[in-house]
Amino acid sequence: MDLSLLDEALWAAGFLGHVALVFILFARQRVRSFPFFTAYSGYQILTTIVLFVTYRVAGAQVYTRAYWISVALDFLLLLAVLTEIAYIVFRPAARWEEHSRARLMYFGLLAILLAAVLSLGVHPGDSTLAALWQIRANLFTSILTCELFTVILFASQRIGLHWRSHVMHLGYGLTTWALMSFMVDGLHAYWGRTHHFGALEHLRSFAYLGTLLFWIGSFWRDEPKRTLATAEMQETVLHVSTRLSYDLAEALKSRKERR
Repeated sequence: MDLSLLDEALWAAGFLGHVALVFILFARQRVRSFPFFTAYSGYQILTTIVLFVTYRVAGAQVYTRAYWISVALDFLLLLAVLTEIAYIVFRPAARWEEHSRARLMYFGLLAILLAAVLSLGVHPGDSTLAALWQIRANLFTSILTCELFTVILFASQRIGLHWRSHVMHLGYGLTTWALMSFMVDGLHAYWGRTHHFGALEHLRSFAYLGTLLFWIGSFWRDEPKRTLATAEMQETVLHVSTRLSYDLAEALKSRKERR
């Protein structure tokens, strides 16, 4: 396998982008809220180094084995990031909203089933078994990402998420990249691994670099606070309101008695 100058440039740009993103996540203390996303970004740095060294010093067989292992781990970490997004959105103030856990589990199982059915229905003719499962895994995570973020967009106002919050920006970036990845893998599934493969992969890489730049800018900036009151705040407001109503009623009653 020979890398072109563009391939090496994209490889280097992705590496530098992830280094900058991890630096910002630690420097701006975002890692506390997004540990899995930080781990995912750090894993991309490690993978780039390992694969590049393997490509330069080892044979094609060793590189191919290392590549597929990295793809499998990348898939698992991306699922962890999606779970982290759902956890942050539907469990604000360190506690689950009423009935949100049951609804989230129901939706999660339904989304996973739909994504699995759609991705398993792909059968590109001239792909190897490993390539086939990579296409299916990419489609699965792309579909699942779009499903999850669609629900978050519809629920964002009810759950008090500002469109400029970090978790929303993480979702914007993942969804944009997932849609591009879905299109690329769909074309791979239609054409196989021979027609326009390199150009499509370059398109995917440019889309991901744009996503990296978006995340770097987003996580550097502070996010607005949630406007939705927590359950404790709502209970306090209700208690104070009830108490004020009672005191007002008692004051009016006393005034009438004095008359």
